[in-house]
Amino acid sequence: MKRVLCLIAIVTIVSSGCSVLKVLESSEPLTKPEVKTTEAPPTVAKKEAQKLPPEANSIAAFQQIENAMRRLAPSDQSGEFSLVQLKKESVKQRLQGVLITNFELEHLKALVASKKAPIVIIKTAEGVQKFLAVTAYKDEGEQMTLTNPFRKETAEMKYSEFEAAWKEAGTPQSALILSARSVKAAQVKQMLAEYLPEEKLANLTFN
Repeated sequence: MKRVLCLIAIVTIVSSGCSVLKVLESSEPLTKPEVKTTEAPPTVAKKEAQKLPPEANSIAAFQQIENAMRRLAPSDQSGEFSLVQLKKESVKQRLQGVLITNFELEHLKALVASKKAPIVIIKTAEGVQKFLAVTAYKDEGEQMTLTNPFRKETAEMKYSEFEAAWKEAGTPQSALILSARSVKAAQVKQMLAEYLPEEKLANLTFN
């Protein structure tokens, strides 16, 4: 009899212990595990501007509009015939144009590196204003190649001489992009952004 009672007691103890374990397993932990939060990765990183090459030329781009430009040659090639007028007249020769103001030398170089030949007006030492297309530059020697868009004339100028003559023709400095194909302000801005930081484009105006 004692043996039977002992067995019953052992079974009772074991079963109650299992119940306690089940309760402990099912209950939630007193402290919740720490959840680590990670910041979402940034969206597409902005592409950094490339460094301007030490030299470049846009002769091929100029040759595409050369014949059309000669048909636009004004009788008076002084500053009386402005870049704004040239842009309007260029439509007659089926040329597309974008006029940019608040330009600097670096902007011109960026366009030449993008295979564009920006047209500018400079004032010579003799006081004569000329239309010239920037068709090449070379940092070694700081030389720019300038081509008269209305006749076969090419000259070279030092960066410093060019900048002074460009400013003499009027401020703010302007440049005109002409193309036989469709060209939009957004495209020109994208070309500049390839080589120049955003702050260099902030003050530009496109028409």
